[in-house]
Amino acid sequence: GYDSLATFVGTAASAVDADVARVSPVNEIYSGSAKNATFVAVFVPIEKAGDVSAVLSEHGFSETSVPKLEGNVDSAIATLEGGIKSLEGEKAPLQKKLADMKKQYEDLMLATDEYLSMQTQKTEVPLRFAETANAFVIDGWVPADEFSRLK
Repeated sequence: GYDSLATFVGTAASAVDADVARVSPVNEIYSGSAKNATFVAVFVPIEKAGDVSAVLSEHGFSETSVPKLEGNVDSAIATLEGGIKSLEGEKAPLQKKLADMKKQYEDLMLATDEYLSMQTQKTEVPLRFAETANAFVIDGWVPADEFSRLK
């Protein structure tokens, strides 16, 4: 952190410049767009942090953590890009493993879902009773081998 400067870095749903300038005439704002999002970096005096935070929240501001990097910008970017490539290399085997697990457990999941749906229907039977002084209605199901007993 800084002793006299408040920083806000993240995404905003709309332009923040005018409203930030209204509550803090002393400011620096940097913005840019990437991947369907508008990123902003706002720097204001520490005593204006509360007011600026309120203004940013009105614009749908969502804070993004900034990595603690030191040194040459080019080497930091190269390091981060190397990390991205490494993670992308891990992605394909994990997607294959996920597809294999889906194939392995798909029938079990469908059967479990069907079983739990039937149990839920049975449990809700008392809620399906409707009655008046002259009639009643029951909505439900009866196993075929029990149907003759119902009559």
